[in-house]
Formats: sequence, structure tokens, C-alpha cells
Amino acid sequence: MGTEVALATGVGVLTAIAAAHLLLRAALERLSLSSTRLGLLRAVATLGGVVALLPAFFLAIIFGGNFGGSWGEQLFGSHGVSIGIRLGVATVFFVSIASAAYACAIVVHLFTRPAGRGGAF
Repeated sequence: MGTEVALATGVGVLTAIAAAHLLLRAALERLSLSSTRLGLLRAVATLGGVVALLPAFFLAIIFGGNFGGSWGEQLFGSHGVSIGIRLGVATVFFVSIASAAYACAIVVHLFTRPAGRGGAF
């Protein structure tokens, strides 16, 4: 059972990282249309996501693993625990990383917009 949980957690984390990358790539493309400093926007968004990795990992393991495992057991029986752990870890990890990176990108976008378009400076 320990190996199964470890594999489920690993699959959940990797799935969340891939999903966050795809979603943030599309979101940053949209933000970069009106931004004057595209390199800074991408760098700060990437840094925000990297800084959030460790706290997001712990939150996903504890919160997502526990709740996902219990929901999986309730829905699918004892075989659904690993499915629930995967989904719980992936969901919490994805939301944590994506929200941190996107929040950083929004802050940079607001401070680097041209002055005529409501920029901060």
C-alpha cells in the first residue's frame, strides 16, 4: 500500500505541474499582449511558481492526499483510494502553483502597463 500511495502522489504532482504550465502559458500570452516588459512578466511568474513549489507540495500532500483518499474510498471503495489521492494531490498542487504564479504575473502587469492605460507609474 505504501508504494501505491507514493506512486499516486507522484503522478498527482507531475500532472499538476504539467497542467499549471499549460494553463499559465496560455494566460501569460494574453497578459503579454498589453504588457511592455514581456521578459520581466515571464520571469516573475516563473519565480512565483518556483517559490510556491515547496509550500504547495506540503499542502497538497496533507490536504489533497487526505481528502482525496477519503473521497476516493467513499466513491469507489478500497480500490479508489489511490485514484482519490491522485486527484486530490493534483488539484491542490495545481491550484496552489497556478494561483501564485498568476498573482505574481498580475502584479508585474499592473506595474508595467503604459501610463495612458491605467498603469501604476
